[in-house]
Amino acid sequence: MELTPVRARGKRKTRPNQAADLPAGKKRRPGRPRTRPLSPLRAWKPKYLELQQQWHPGREILPPGKDLPARPITKWDLPLPWLEELPGSLSQSQTQTDTQMSTLPDGAQTPLIKKKKRRSSYMRKLSPLERLPAEVLQQIFLNSMNMNLPVASIELLHKLNSDHIKLEFSFRMLYWPDDEERTENMDLPNMQGKLLSLRFFDWDFYKKYAAKACERFGAWPWLQEQDPHATLEELLLRREADYDVLDRFNLGCEHAEEIPPFLRLHEKTPLPAKLLKGPWYYGKHMMLRFFFIQNLGIDHDNSTTSETLIEGLMGIAKEKESDYIEIAKWLICIAIASEVQLPQKLLRRAVIDGGCDEDLVESMLTWSLHSEIEYFDPMLWNWAERAPEKQKGRWLMNQLRAAATNKEELVAEEQAEEE
Repeated sequence: MELTPVRARGKRKTRPNQAADLPAGKKRRPGRPRTRPLSPLRAWKPKYLELQQQWHPGREILPPGKDLPARPITKWDLPLPWLEELPGSLSQSQTQTDTQMSTLPDGAQTPLIKKKKRRSSYMRKLSPLERLPAEVLQQIFLNSMNMNLPVASIELLHKLNSDHIKLEFSFRMLYWPDDEERTENMDLPNMQGKLLSLRFFDWDFYKKYAAKACERFGAWPWLQEQDPHATLEELLLRREADYDVLDRFNLGCEHAEEIPPFLRLHEKTPLPAKLLKGPWYYGKHMMLRFFFIQNLGIDHDNSTTSETLIEGLMGIAKEKESDYIEIAKWLICIAIASEVQLPQKLLRRAVIDGGCDEDLVESMLTWSLHSEIEYFDPMLWNWAERAPEKQKGRWLMNQLRAAATNKEELVAEEQAEEE
């Protein structure tokens, strides 16, 4: 029976047959040679240096074993101060900056922290007109009535952008109590149209202007020319007719005769495009209605307002149970008065997409006698036959037949008049 040797706990003993070439006390890792050969001399190093000198004659080739020269000190080598070490005053900051600049070698004068340059547009030299005081510039603007002055530069806009200037400019542009002076001024429609198209000119601003115009008209010089001893009843008998109109004037009037002369616009003033498209609200509705009563129309020659009008109608027509049917009626009236043709797709949009609102569709059919709308459109009749509400479908077919009959009668009358 052979005995199996058992390793005792403790430090491993050195083997008796240790290699002679290995120094005592050092162990050899398995897989490595017993002796590490010395690294041979690199015979190709001198040849490599010669080639480097041939390839780069202007470069300094260092011999092996020589260190690189020290890099010159730059501003990036200097430590930046911490926040608690920053000075509290400008003089101390300037002293520290001078000290840091003096520490740079070779007399370099480069600061550590450069100031951020401002944009060149802010440093633009102002013109003599822009350097004028705001009071003088505002008076020039009101006397010249040049609407391009505020948009010439941002400096002029800041000096002219005040509520007082807006109201005074609008008053001089719109207040024409004399009908002859208002109608004979040929440049007035274009200027009033530009004023109405501005962003600040809304219904609330117009009511402020109307209040100021009424106050200015109430201080008419004729009252000062009367007898100071006259009684109130005698003054009321001598009162002009415009004052009676002023007393009963209402911004919700329905006829142009109810509007005082000093609040009327020029009859050729075009409606701005911002009133003919959404978003819709009460102020825009009242403003659109008040201007249409004064027979304001659309400028077909110099703008695309007619396309904007059709887009506004299309937006209202596609909504089911819309709250802006009254606005759509006014837009239809403006389109007919301005000789804008209502397209066939508008009637289809109101019937098929909008659910055939009776008030809107009836207004379209009533005012479409002078347009080229086709009343026997297959899409409209198919919707009327397949409508979920049979009563609304029958109503639409009756309206289409009645509109077609009325148009035939109108065409017959026009042909008879021509003959």
